[in-house]
Amino acid sequence: MAEMAVPDMRLPIQYALTYPERRQNVVKELDLTKVGSLTFYKPDEKRFPCLALARSSLEKGKTYPAVLSASDEEAVRFYLEGAIRFSDIHRVIERVIARHRPNTGALSVDAVFEADRWAREEVRTLCNRRSFLS
Repeated sequence: MAEMAVPDMRLPIQYALTYPERRQNVVKELDLTKVGSLTFYKPDEKRFPCLALARSSLEKGKTYPAVLSASDEEAVRFYLEGAIRFSDIHRVIERVIARHRPNTGALSVDAVFEADRWAREEVRTLCNRRSFLS
């Protein structure tokens, strides 16, 4: 079983905004006859190091996934602004995750928002000082 669609973030955003209702899709339907064949390979975590960071964050749980997401968004923003190289993105994220010390209390929405805020600030500090290179 697979959930497949034309790559378009409007669909998951629509699902999130209308949950639990389902509205008519805002994207065109995926026509596999036009796609042709699909080929699958085991992910290469050496070529795509952020996959390992994502898996590790999910395994650690707590606020690690929020830190991963926020640090990724900020690192990509720095890349798009030309402040860091594409190959620096995973190093920035890795450094932020390594510095993260999750709240020892129960997981809460406030804890997730605080972890998000902290991670974004940490990325700004690292990228502005370029201290992720050391």
